[in-house]
Amino acid sequence: MWSRAFLGFTCKSNIVDKNLCEAFNSSIVEARFKSIIRIFEDIRTKMMSRIVQKKKLCNVQKQKYGPLVKPINGPHDWEKIGIEPMLPPIERKIPRSPKKNRKMGKDESKKMKPDHLSRKGLIMTCTQCGQHGHDKRSCTQGNEHAK
Repeated sequence: MWSRAFLGFTCKSNIVDKNLCEAFNSSIVEARFKSIIRIFEDIRTKMMSRIVQKKKLCNVQKQKYGPLVKPINGPHDWEKIGIEPMLPPIERKIPRSPKKNRKMGKDESKKMKPDHLSRKGLIMTCTQCGQHGHDKRSCTQGNEHAK
């Protein structure tokens, strides 16, 4: 009873479609080598014979199991019982190695070692031409001197 209530009405996998395609392709193997009109005629006759077989099987099953099976239209017609609906499992934090340092906020200053200096606020000086505002990779005058 619970499975009907908590499962959707649509198929969640393409395996069904793939199996149908494989079954269809295997049934028309001998028709592939014929002309297109003959292929369609073979497919039509096979489909008609399949429909007749399925109808016969359905009628036999209705005669056998008809009195035992009572149709249910949908979830609104299902019998209500006093059990609470199932909840999804609780999300747990996946175990992993601990972080080495705490993540710093944007407003916090980074802790520097006493013998290290910060480069913040320094102006770049080119080693090729000696001017401020660029380095030797983006220097245009230094490249001219090197040539």
